[in-house]
Amino acid sequence: MNRKIAALLVLVVVTTTGVVTVLTFNPYGTEFHLEERFPSGSDIDTEYVYVSLDDLRDCNLTISFVNDSSLIYSFDIQLYEPTFRSSAFGLIRKSYMTYGYVGVGLDAYVRMRSVNVVLGTAKPYSLGVWDGTNLNSTVTYSNSAVLGKDFTYRATGRLTFFFFENVTFTDAGLLVLIGISSLYHPDVANIYVDLPSGLNGVFGYDLDPDAYIMHDAGWYNRVDGTYSTTLDNPEPLLSIGVGSPAIAAYLYS
Repeated sequence: MNRKIAALLVLVVVTTTGVVTVLTFNPYGTEFHLEERFPSGSDIDTEYVYVSLDDLRDCNLTISFVNDSSLIYSFDIQLYEPTFRSSAFGLIRKSYMTYGYVGVGLDAYVRMRSVNVVLGTAKPYSLGVWDGTNLNSTVTYSNSAVLGKDFTYRATGRLTFFFFENVTFTDAGLLVLIGISSLYHPDVANIYVDLPSGLNGVFGYDLDPDAYIMHDAGWYNRVDGTYSTTLDNPEPLLSIGVGSPAIAAYLYS
């Protein structure tokens, strides 16, 4: 690959919608970086941020949070083969002025070797992985991630989901739906939950065979087959539903 082409960087700053967008990438290559931030010194109107990842294939996907109230998202993308950016993926932005929330959708046009997503802590996220094929995914809620919305995962392959106690919440928790009622469900799902004080939890699954519950101290095994920390599931609540033929769950409270 031409080193001069690979070294070319493009910087775009957009402030007309109250959001600063920084796109730094090689127009032709195997690695791309995309980043968007809230402008400093201004109020953040949106109640939540929507992030959608669509049609990933044969990909190592990581999603995590960093304690940064200015960051909306950061994407680091690595392709299998050098490709022009416009042929590799589409990026759909949704502005608060038009939709009432801030959002971004990444639509993969080619196979991606890896996608590393880092999200901030200014607002709750409605996060979705849609129609993924053969993904090796790790999703981690920690580092003061703000709860209050949802995470939906519909992809084949392997998923490891971590939920640690260092999250931020008030009167609302998080709804997690992994492969529920979908042909795009993980072949293997590993779930690790460590609830912070004050956050209730419920865990269930909808595919045979039964999940392997490796640890459930502080959780009740209810007659309907679910596990929960209370009998009536009051908010704030972490509600997890998993559809996968192979589930291992570690539930801590």
